[in-house]
Amino acid sequence: MSNSKEKIIIYSCPTGGWVMNNRKRVESEILKVHPNAEVSHSCGYPFTIMVSNNGVDGKRHCAFPLFCCPSFVTIFSTEKYGTEEYVPCNDSETMVR
Repeated sequence: MSNSKEKIIIYSCPTGGWVMNNRKRVESEILKVHPNAEVSHSCGYPFTIMVSNNGVDGKRHCAFPLFCCPSFVTIFSTEKYGTEEYVPCNDSETMVR
């Protein structure tokens, strides 16, 4: 893995990510796996969430339960957002295209 600091951007729905504040739950799960990352937030498409790592976009996920409940209701697991499926690898040597 590269020694450079990861710059992760979370693109989340205006309602679920911003109004319901679920973007912070997703950020905390990402920081468990990528503790030295610099995480910022941006507004994304409705009913979706996507993570970009150093300019490489991850899988866009349509997460309806995330947009139904405020962040303190733990009906929706965010653990997968720390995984490589959603946070793309930023090391060009290990990326498979």
